[in-house]
Amino acid sequence: MTVITSEEVQRYGSSLVVGLKIPVECWPLAIDKVRYYGEPVAVVVALDRYVAEDALDLIAVRYETLAAVIDPEEALADDAPVLHEGLKGNLANERRFTYGDPDAAFAA
Repeated sequence: MTVITSEEVQRYGSSLVVGLKIPVECWPLAIDKVRYYGEPVAVVVALDRYVAEDALDLIAVRYETLAAVIDPEEALADDAPVLHEGLKGNLANERRFTYGDPDAAFAA
């Protein structure tokens, strides 16, 4: 049986987001802080289901309640709780695409 924690994930793994230019790393397990409901916090690998279930009973996670960011528009407000420390806000990436002349296309 093996229990994998966020420390092992950081040491031996890599961020899930590659190829996108965003200012944060996204790991398969929460590291230091859970940012969304259901974010995995531990992994158990066992030879059978019963050993895995016994191991799960030994894992205890204590959560500290943090200010929630639920509404996407409210999350962009200056006073919204920031999900990723070190960033100025919750906007991870913004791209604008403009092709052709949309006003002329709709007028046609």
